[in-house]
Amino acid sequence: MDTNIFITLLWIALAVAACIFVYLFVGMAMRTRKERASTRQAMLRRMMSVATALAGSDDDSKLTPKSIDIPALSLIKFEDKYGQPLNPEDYRVFAVEGNSMKYCHINDQDLIFATKGIDFSKLQLPAVVVLRKHKSTENQPQYKIRRAWQITEFKPDMEDVLKGILQSDAFQVVRGLPDYDGDAALIDDFICKRLPKFREEFVDCKDANPRDREVIISTTFHTRTREIRFSIHPVGYAIGQVIAAFPKPVIPGMA
Repeated sequence: MDTNIFITLLWIALAVAACIFVYLFVGMAMRTRKERASTRQAMLRRMMSVATALAGSDDDSKLTPKSIDIPALSLIKFEDKYGQPLNPEDYRVFAVEGNSMKYCHINDQDLIFATKGIDFSKLQLPAVVVLRKHKSTENQPQYKIRRAWQITEFKPDMEDVLKGILQSDAFQVVRGLPDYDGDAALIDDFICKRLPKFREEFVDCKDANPRDREVIISTTFHTRTREIRFSIHPVGYAIGQVIAAFPKPVIPGMA
């Protein structure tokens, strides 16, 4: 075969191959674009509302919604840390507002899956729990999350309970955190601020409920002051244990 003819045929073959490649590439890109658009439309059609759970100090100057709208979770696959599938319908789902649980790997804007209720006889502490807020207006968030360390009976002097938590093996991780400012700071804050407030609201009030004397001792990271502090809550205010956290899903094409 003449060399020029061979070269010409070769160039034609290459050109045809290039055209086929471009056609397939463009077709794939168009299909991907259509699939994304279809997914986006499906998500827009199937939005759901989830309650907000506060993770941080209350800030009266910030308007935090009681709930937010997110894409329907049935469109998304969730797995636990062992790779096993999680069905959102088996849990109460909350949207996190704040970073006070960042040391528990729960961040602002995350979605958390919490059990529907708590069997305290089987609860392994420490554990992150969802609590009903004691005081909240109708349009404000009704829930918050804390890291529970111990369940005990209320008593006027609880310093021995705090020291037991501080000396526990599990708490040593907290002691090593960069924002930990010493055992004395946590004890003084609890005895001088948290305990008197709890007594006023739940123990010494005229309509005190005896069941509120069973309490959860927890910790939280105060993001504004960058302090880790104890807190105290009635056991009856705990509504679920957080078992997983995920970044909030985003609708394709939207921030």
